Amino acid sequence: MMSPHIFNTSFLLAVLLLSMTSLSTAGVGRNVKVQQEKDRIIKLPGQPPNVSFSQYSGYITVDAKAGRALFYWLIQVPEKSRPTSKPLVLWLNGGPGCSSIAYGASEEVGPFRVQSDGKTLSLNPYAWNKEANLLFLDSPAGVGFSYSNTSAGLYTVGDKRTGGEAYTFLIKWLERFPQYKHRPFFIAGESYAGHYIPELTRIIVRRNKGVKKPVLNFKGFLLMLMGFISLLLTVLQGPISDTCIPASMAATWHPCSKEDEEKIYKSSDSESYGRKLLEFSDFSSDIFRRSLAGATEDKCSAKGKVAFMSASAIHELHIFIFVLAVVHILYCITTYALGKTKMRRWKVWENETKTIEYQYYNDPERFRFARDTSFGRRHLNFWSKSSFSLWIVCFFRQFFGSFNKVDYLTLRHGFITAHLAPGSQTRFDFQKYIDRSLEEDFKVVVGISPIIWFVAVLFLLSNTNGGYAHYWLPFIPLIIILLVGTKLQVIITKMGLRIQDRGDVVKGAPLVQPDDDLFWFGRPRFLLFLIHLVLFQNAFQLAFFIWSTYEFTIKSCFHKSTAAIILRISIGVIIQVLCSYVTLPLYALVTQMGSTMRPTIFHERVAAAVQSWHHEAKKHTKHGHRSASTTPFSSRPATPTHGMSPVHLL
Repeated sequence: MMSPHIFNTSFLLAVLLLSMTSLSTAGVGRNVKVQQEKDRIIKLPGQPPNVSFSQYSGYITVDAKAGRALFYWLIQVPEKSRPTSKPLVLWLNGGPGCSSIAYGASEEVGPFRVQSDGKTLSLNPYAWNKEANLLFLDSPAGVGFSYSNTSAGLYTVGDKRTGGEAYTFLIKWLERFPQYKHRPFFIAGESYAGHYIPELTRIIVRRNKGVKKPVLNFKGFLLMLMGFISLLLTVLQGPISDTCIPASMAATWHPCSKEDEEKIYKSSDSESYGRKLLEFSDFSSDIFRRSLAGATEDKCSAKGKVAFMSASAIHELHIFIFVLAVVHILYCITTYALGKTKMRRWKVWENETKTIEYQYYNDPERFRFARDTSFGRRHLNFWSKSSFSLWIVCFFRQFFGSFNKVDYLTLRHGFITAHLAPGSQTRFDFQKYIDRSLEEDFKVVVGISPIIWFVAVLFLLSNTNGGYAHYWLPFIPLIIILLVGTKLQVIITKMGLRIQDRGDVVKGAPLVQPDDDLFWFGRPRFLLFLIHLVLFQNAFQLAFFIWSTYEFTIKSCFHKSTAAIILRISIGVIIQVLCSYVTLPLYALVTQMGSTMRPTIFHERVAAAVQSWHHEAKKHTKHGHRSASTTPFSSRPATPTHGMSPVHLL
């Protein structure tokens, strides 16, 4: 049995330890609050008066030995929205070398916008801190307000170290702001942050593995990249840059010959060339950016080889993909707008089909020779009997009177007769149907399929020294678009020849019959793929010219001569005109002459009615023919009848 003296002594020691722990905790708590108050931003210069959220900024040391510290800016949710209940979002900008404070916070998702006077601030109505506490970080050291006391560290920084130091920052920052521990945590960023964020995410996931209540309660990340290809490049950067190939093989892929490289990179006036491939002349901001992108452990040089693609090359590829995406979208929009302008006259032709004169001229009781009709005189001639002369005439016809009213009205008549109910000639709007179909097709064209990406890779690989791609590559889309235009004209003429094959005499208007066999491989959509390829290739040529000029100047070996530059630009303009004013209207009209009609045959009102009708049919089918049991004497049928179907609205 414990003596009273021993019990009292033990009790006093326990009380003393608890008191010391409480005092220590209170001291730590006071120190945390003191440090937070030191970092608190009372008011920014030019800040508007109606700010209802708290702000903090300061430095966190991530490497004491090297003297590296990262700068942060915390912007909390407004007090009325209870910031303690909202998640924490870390924002990282890319570049590499772009400040998250200067760009992400001040120009993108932050709460303030700098006014045109450069002195005052205004509130951003779309700021993210309305829903989350935002933590902007200038990373790595040397970016924005973040610093390093040793300049050598700026040359050796890479994506892995950047991710590691960002993790160190977060752990130390949470000690300064412990109220954010265990809070739902997200990472967001854009551009080259797509390299930092996966590295940081990998560290967080590994450290949290097996921890029931992690300090960093990581929930996910958001990357603003140019599509799936950019994401793949980001995720696979390590394996790609670690893939080694012989130096002799790599030399065959250079855009410049060895002599050209020596002339350019050893030129005395190299400063006038701006940014050049593989050139590091001084410690400028551009060199720092390249160091950030490319400083990785060189595993290939130890083997006497070179990397298949360095980190710097992958970064340049990201930039090119961005330029290509922008140019491709703008190019498609321009083509579509110009093509629609050319097709405006079709509305007049469509209205003409509702007139008495049109119906009288195409009286079904009127007999004529096929060759004497307007459509016959245009297509049934001596040259249409030979395949060779047919293709020659159709090739030139696409430039002169590529399509006219006769073709439109004849194809319209054939489409309606083949696909719609009798009596639809005066009620169906063929022109609106074509517009809706073309809109759906362009949703495909604006995108970039895996096959198109594969073609893009081949184009990139063709731009090597000795390949002379700058001379022959621009002609590929020109040849394709001319072939497509000629084929569309041939299809119209062949439909006319099939009329004559059925008999020399026609009753009423000439009747063409839609058929997939008229198209290459029996697939009308294959023509859409070719037009898609042409538009992309033309956009690729322009984007490559813009990117290579911006990155390596007009004097680089990407542009061998002035003649090559003029050739590339002039052919691009020619293709734009051909595709917009000739091929696109022809495609929109002729591809309707396949064996089946498009789903866009239904306008929005009818499509909604069809969906409702289908839903009712499924419901009654599910309950069986006794679905009317709720109203036993109802005369309503169990499933919709023909009269209930919205198809009659066509």
